[in-house]
Amino acid sequence: MKTRNYIYRLLFTIACLLPLILIVSACFAPLGYKSGDTTLSVGFGGGSLPRTVINPDDLHYEITFSGPGGRTITETANYGETVTVQVVPGKWSISVLAFEPATPGTTRAIGETNDIDVKVGVQNETRIKMAVYTEVSTWAGLKSAIEEGGDYNEYIVIDGPIDADSTITSITSSNPERTITLVSNDSSKGIIRRNGFNALLFDIANNNILILGSITRNLDKTLTINGGNAGTDSFFRIRNGSTLIMNNQAVLEYNARLAITCEGNFTMNGGSIRNNGTISEGFGGVNVTGVFTMKGGTIGPYNSGNNGGGINISNGGNVYMEGGTITGNTASTTGGGVTISDGGTFTMSGGEIHTNTCSTGNGIFNAGTFNMSGSALIAASNDVHLPAGKTITVTGTLTSVAPVATIQLPIYTVDTVILNGNPSLLAENHTKFNIVSNGLFQWSIHNGGKLGWKPFAYIDMVQVLAGSFTMGSLNNNDIMAQPPHQVTLTQGFYMGIYQVTQEQYQAVMGSNPSRFQGPGNLPALGEEQSRRPVERVSWYDAIEFCNRLSMLEGLDPVYSLNGSTDPSTWVPQGTEWNTMAMNMNANGYRLPIEAEWEYACKAGTDMVFNPAWDGSNTYTAPGWYNTISDDKTHEVGKRTANNWGLHDMHGNVLEWCWDWASLYTSEAKIDPIGPDTGTARIMRGGSYYQSSMDLRVASRPNTLPAMSLDYIGFRLVRR
Repeated sequence: MKTRNYIYRLLFTIACLLPLILIVSACFAPLGYKSGDTTLSVGFGGGSLPRTVINPDDLHYEITFSGPGGRTITETANYGETVTVQVVPGKWSISVLAFEPATPGTTRAIGETNDIDVKVGVQNETRIKMAVYTEVSTWAGLKSAIEEGGDYNEYIVIDGPIDADSTITSITSSNPERTITLVSNDSSKGIIRRNGFNALLFDIANNNILILGSITRNLDKTLTINGGNAGTDSFFRIRNGSTLIMNNQAVLEYNARLAITCEGNFTMNGGSIRNNGTISEGFGGVNVTGVFTMKGGTIGPYNSGNNGGGINISNGGNVYMEGGTITGNTASTTGGGVTISDGGTFTMSGGEIHTNTCSTGNGIFNAGTFNMSGSALIAASNDVHLPAGKTITVTGTLTSVAPVATIQLPIYTVDTVILNGNPSLLAENHTKFNIVSNGLFQWSIHNGGKLGWKPFAYIDMVQVLAGSFTMGSLNNNDIMAQPPHQVTLTQGFYMGIYQVTQEQYQAVMGSNPSRFQGPGNLPALGEEQSRRPVERVSWYDAIEFCNRLSMLEGLDPVYSLNGSTDPSTWVPQGTEWNTMAMNMNANGYRLPIEAEWEYACKAGTDMVFNPAWDGSNTYTAPGWYNTISDDKTHEVGKRTANNWGLHDMHGNVLEWCWDWASLYTSEAKIDPIGPDTGTARIMRGGSYYQSSMDLRVASRPNTLPAMSLDYIGFRLVRR
């Protein structure tokens, strides 16, 4: 067999030395050029073995030209002939097959060159180094072809199946700077499998390039390397500057350890790495301490390991994911899809990670450096686990539909840096990331890349458009609501559909002052305790809540005290808080202006109650009041909403407004915000504690801003 391989190499290397010149003429030249002015000359060379076995005339050539616009031209030639084809200027590639005329289906040598820039009026030249074509059917033949070959490139057709049994030894590439391509022309034969040999199969070194799979002519069948659920080492080890390239036809499967140990360079254009590794130890698909570029193909399903079910990036390793899919892998400790170890780097600009599983990072565990840009997408079910102090760096615009990643944290702390990058990129992309909720709370990433609170139940809001209405009451006995007068609101706003709940207040303030909680104050049957309105909050408490929530959600706070919008810098609650300033142009949360509250409650009507309990304009309130409330608050949203979708505008708890209490005047007003000073603040809507008459839309009770009673709460608005 060894002699036969030497003969094949001597025979096929003739192709490496043939001085065949192909002249390609361009016919679509600009005005002033003749069709013959542009040429492309192609020659064959390379190889070191003497031409002593056969005459070059014994080989026949098939040349395929591929150019701009999908143009393809195929010609044949014998030794010494010239081929001329008409082309257009631009990028061209040429592939050549050499075979014996008597057996044209049996390729003997292969050559190709890409990105030939054919220019008008220039003598363009290129050379093609032909690669010898060898068929092997045994491990010994494969070992000989790789280890004992010359300095020429080689296509090795796997004509097996080839068994790696207990009698064989690993293959180590020895001749420097060769390109070796393993291919298959029959999927049932293109198989290398473990059968008693459990050690490393291929040790690729000495700056060699090993390619798995080819799309050349009839060599495009599946090439499979099967571990038979055995193995104590990987299939491939790439080291010393060598490169492994995996194409669409290659399948690496069923190795009891990982498939590839990458200490050099690994490029995955296609193919599949699946069913490798052991959940209890080691790594799953690929372990990287060198450079791995993933452009296509699939890692998974069913790779499994202790760390990194699909890929483990060790210290010093770099993985560039530009395409392809990592899916269906499992890890017992970290990173179902990918584990990035301390000192490792994962740069993801494309591709998708989904349906992997691990208790600590279904998709990715990042203890190193993780960069994201482009069309990178990590499915919501495949969270990215960030240990303390670790971040994701946004290196470019993220183009996939949000969320591009969902992040899991071991510890949730406000203002923790989650995203790094250029400020403009963070401003553009921070909303494309989700944060896994913990307990009752939900989180978000703010502009600037920092972690912030969000209530578990969002502040659901409806838009209220600008408009005009009659403010006040026609009832002469309602002195605080007299006289009726015209009010115009020139700017619309958003108003909370519900009163602020105990759950939301707890999330933002860290405490729940409400009376109606605990064993002695259970909610009504079928109602949720956490969604009862917060009460026993002062006007000061409500103001502080608004600013804290705005800051946690990355919004501009509305209120300031002594020039500061940060409540942590404010003096303790007291009369100095009565000098609180309000910036109506800020986009953060605030209390409604009294006119906004009545406008939203009336919702385009002049009814006493909206909606009317019985559909008429009567004094039957549509909310919780003393005779039906069982003397307690109720879960928000249990009563019918008004015309604009707002619940509990009548009853349950009174709602603080911004305004100081004062009497009305009859003049028409535009965007009123009440007097600058006062003693008491306005409340609206009535409560469970009061009669139905106190729930009227125009009713204006008021009290000191420091008061915190168990029937006073609040509702939010924002621009």
